[in-house]
Amino acid sequence: MTSHMPKIAAFDRGSRPAPRAPLHAFVDDAESRSVITAALQKHDLPSSLIDDGGIDAALRWIDPETSPQILLVDLSGSAYPVTDVAALMAATAPGTRLLGFGVTNDVALFRDLVAAGASDYLVKPLAPDTVYNAIQTALQAAQRPAPAPAPAPDAAETRHRVVAVLGSRGGIGATTAAINLAWLLAHERKQKVGLIDLDLQFGTAALALDIEPGGGLWEALEQPERVDGLFVDRVMVKESDNLFVLGAEEPLTREPAIDPSGVTVLLKELVGKFDWLVVDLPRGTGFLQHQVLSSATDILLCCDSSVAGIRDATRLLEPIRAWAPQARLLTLAGRTAASLAPAEFERHVGRKLDHIIPFDAKAVASATNSGRPLSLSARDSRTTKAFREVVEALIGDKADDKAQPFWRRLGR
Repeated sequence: MTSHMPKIAAFDRGSRPAPRAPLHAFVDDAESRSVITAALQKHDLPSSLIDDGGIDAALRWIDPETSPQILLVDLSGSAYPVTDVAALMAATAPGTRLLGFGVTNDVALFRDLVAAGASDYLVKPLAPDTVYNAIQTALQAAQRPAPAPAPAPDAAETRHRVVAVLGSRGGIGATTAAINLAWLLAHERKQKVGLIDLDLQFGTAALALDIEPGGGLWEALEQPERVDGLFVDRVMVKESDNLFVLGAEEPLTREPAIDPSGVTVLLKELVGKFDWLVVDLPRGTGFLQHQVLSSATDILLCCDSSVAGIRDATRLLEPIRAWAPQARLLTLAGRTAASLAPAEFERHVGRKLDHIIPFDAKAVASATNSGRPLSLSARDSRTTKAFREVVEALIGDKADDKAQPFWRRLGR
């Protein structure tokens, strides 16, 4: 594949098209450029709207103030196309539609790209009619009035809450946070809580509560048409009168065939049955993550302030911002041997840490080995007290500005 990256590296902001141009394309090979040029001519659009390069060039070029109505971007050179598409969409103006194309012909990739914000994905070699029709569809959609945004939910007034808990890195306590927050809400605050563990093969939420995981989570994600009230009643495992758990321990040899709408259908059915849904969300930027974050009223991002933790927290903020503008974000940080001072995290990430979770090694070990949550086995530990403070922030016992959408709190 011929690269023209030096030209893009020298690309001048002053050379950009006028604000809200109808289209701009980034193309990495001559054959695709020829097909796209012909499609643009049929739409009476000039070939000057095409630049050499792929997703990296588009990311360097894009600006929310001047992003076009349609971006046509070559993803062939991307090692992480889903993450890159999410980052590109986070940097565009509202209403921009992204048409990606590349060499990988995979329906799972298509679903993940659409979940990350792409409107369509085309496979090389590009067919002239396919490109023309994709542009036509995108132009028509771009010209329709955008729906009015839904108001952000008020944390103190919203009855049914969906809390997505995810970690910026593995092993920093996101699952522990999800389990203990769910337990505290159910047992100390007497709320009806559903805890969903979306790690289908290695989930530990049920194990930590000393119960057997139900057998219906994978089925619900593969066959969402089967999900109804009776199905939910059958698959949710009762830990107590107020806490119910949905998890899985599926065989490692089984390849999931998850329907992209599965999580949304499941959450919609569950949300009416519980005051709170706490979702332990594996790290990633696929359609599972997209759907949960898009449905969340609150997001807890568990971090550490190591160099890698700061990097990964910063990267995860991009899809969170793009997919969950309605949600309130809280950051929780634990301490590790490699941790920098919290001030370093805040300086590099660009936002304050909301809660510091101290690590009580003795209490955590005792809870893990007893099959009881830390909040039960060590009620007075520093870690449990910190989790109670997070519950207070979620419920709204202490009024503050965290009910605002988080990018407003960042001044963005």
